[in-house]
Amino acid sequence: MKYRNGFWRGAARTSGLLKVRNEVTREKVRVIKTVLERTENSMLKCYGYVVRMEDNRWRKRIMTCSPEGRRQRGRAEVQLEKEAERVMKQRTISSKEAIN
Repeated sequence: MKYRNGFWRGAARTSGLLKVRNEVTREKVRVIKTVLERTENSMLKCYGYVVRMEDNRWRKRIMTCSPEGRRQRGRAEVQLEKEAERVMKQRTISSKEAIN
């Protein structure tokens, strides 16, 4: 959901004139999840869904394949597996916890 900071200031009963930082207001109202955390959670959820799929499903086959030959020029795309492993390592959770 997309909320403006004025919503959280109202919930915390502070005025915009007090010049309180947004982080302080969010902590006061106990809004902990940032956009990045929500994105990472949905990515881990998608990763767990793909890992639990049957091996003959197209999405899983595409994720696990490694094509031969040269790749295209330019910046490499972020792969779901590598990004999920990075987030799991950063959060110090095992792959079983992320899959469930």
